[in-house]
Amino acid sequence: MGRPAKFGNDQILDAAAELAAEGGQAAVTVAAIAARLGAPSGSICHRAAPSLKSTL
Repeated sequence: MGRPAKFGNDQILDAAAELAAEGGQAAVTVAAIAARLGAPSGSICHRAAPSLKSTL
């Protein structure tokens, strides 16, 4: 079993919503979400992509 996730889907979605509210849809990127959370962008892709694909 791998390490527990440092950032959950709710945190990722919250960061995405904040970015969208501040700068519109174009502001919501993996890099921007990662920067908002203080996480590597690869971690966001790995954690969020399968379960959030239709949401983001």
